[in-house]
Amino acid sequence: MKRTLATLALVVAAGAAAGCGENPQSITIVGFGPITTDTTSKACVTPLPTTLNFVSFGVYDTAIPAAYGYLMAPVVQNNLPTTASTVSVERSAYVVTGYEMQLLRTKGKFTSPSLVTLSKVHTVALAPLIVYPGGQTARGSFTIEAFPESAAADLGRELAAGWDGNMVVRGRMVGSVAN
Repeated sequence: MKRTLATLALVVAAGAAAGCGENPQSITIVGFGPITTDTTSKACVTPLPTTLNFVSFGVYDTAIPAAYGYLMAPVVQNNLPTTASTVSVERSAYVVTGYEMQLLRTKGKFTSPSLVTLSKVHTVALAPLIVYPGGQTARGSFTIEAFPESAAADLGRELAAGWDGNMVVRGRMVGSVAN
């Protein structure tokens, strides 16, 4: 029986944001929320978890055809202090515009061309998401495709060649302070 499951561990870079933050810890990814279906609209949603019960790993079955790849829903926190007052604008809001990521095998290196490309640091553009300061979190209305469905066949081939299926998605948010 062929093994068709690939396991992903989601790793967050310590300084989770690039851009003009005050320090590397200004914007952090505090976890990955679950992706569920809204009962009314039937759309995929990523509600903010009410507890710290975040998703830290996932399984992708390469044998089941899907219309999408492996999706992640990061929950972002802005640790900058609030600067707004009754007479000034908030200058510490952070605008997330993308996710810089890299897909890595835990043992060895990918050999399939599509996976070799994903193993290089690349940026996934996102619709702008504003994260307000003072320790507030946001999950936005976006998900990030850790790897596209088109790479699933290559994952299957590498599994068939003896790879154990364990990989890591390393990433960080990209954006800037909205001042």
